[in-house]
Amino acid sequence: MGARLRWNAILVAGLAAALFGAQAKAVTINQFPLPAAISYPIGIASGPDGNLWFTEQKGDKIGRITTAGVITEFTIPTVPYGSGPIGIASGPDGNLWFTEGTSSGNKIGRITTAGVITEFPIPTASSGSQCIASGPDGNLWFTEWVGNRIGVLVPPPACSDANTLCLFGNRFQVTAQYDTYGAPNTFVPAAATSISDNTGYFTTVTAGNVDVVVKLVNFFPTSWSAYIGGTTDLGVHIIITDTNTGHVYTASNPLGNRWLLVRDQAFSCP
Repeated sequence: MGARLRWNAILVAGLAAALFGAQAKAVTINQFPLPAAISYPIGIASGPDGNLWFTEQKGDKIGRITTAGVITEFTIPTVPYGSGPIGIASGPDGNLWFTEGTSSGNKIGRITTAGVITEFPIPTASSGSQCIASGPDGNLWFTEWVGNRIGVLVPPPACSDANTLCLFGNRFQVTAQYDTYGAPNTFVPAAATSISDNTGYFTTVTAGNVDVVVKLVNFFPTSWSAYIGGTTDLGVHIIITDTNTGHVYTASNPLGNRWLLVRDQAFSCP
């Protein structure tokens, strides 16, 4: 009997030591203040770039923080009353997707890891979108708190064509065709090379050449301009497609003509 009591006492003492020892282990919490005094950060998600991305409901911004605590903020274009971002999730397309919960926002937003933001209106007026998640079907699923619905957004098709520039997070797809002196009026797709999220170039006959450069600039939330220039006198036809609206803009340089810089306000987008 005495031996049993001793073993019970040892067992209880061992369990207590394990329990209180685990509780006594130090937990480290580091905090990183946001640049604005009132930001109301709500949602946070791991990004494909190895950083953390979060929403600032009051600040109308999407924030990025490195694991070392370096913060960068990106302002959401919606004006004048704010977008109120809430939920955020990493999408299957390598971008981050977020909800805009205010009635003036009422959109699903997409932000590239370079900080380029595109917004997609939700059909339900004042839906009060809240949480968002990437689904196993490759789409983005979100809740409409006020609208009493579950919504699903189908992202634009991936842009992986060797002859297509994908600019501004795949919102704009740019292609080029060219003809030569040896075969006039026989257009051939030019090879595309991306330089940044808003700039790329096309190569025609000789591999490695920079023959035509295309740059898109977003001066205002609803106004986009195209800058196009070339170093060839081959005939080149440029096609820029806005995948959000379906709007198509074209620019051409006839065979035998020297390229001049084209600067045009190509799009006025909602």
